[in-house]
Amino acid sequence: MIKTSEAIGIDFVPGMRQIPAMKIFACTALLVMGLNSCNTFIGMGRDIRQMGEGMEHVAHGKRLDGSEKTGSSQQSSGDEALPTY
Repeated sequence: MIKTSEAIGIDFVPGMRQIPAMKIFACTALLVMGLNSCNTFIGMGRDIRQMGEGMEHVAHGKRLDGSEKTGSSQQSSGDEALPTY
């Protein structure tokens, strides 16, 4: 008979205390979210790098994508080609 105070758990090593299934689920969920956040930070780093490259191109008198501007006497109208991902 199972006591109400005992949680359903997994017995990894015979004779040792069982690890409740909810703790295993929570740890697994945190691990998965942690691994996914790595991809988020990598993507954010790439976005910041591309933004810096675009600012560098504009500083050198080019469009955001690095191509040469046509008609250098015209002011930027804001319709420049933005980098695509």
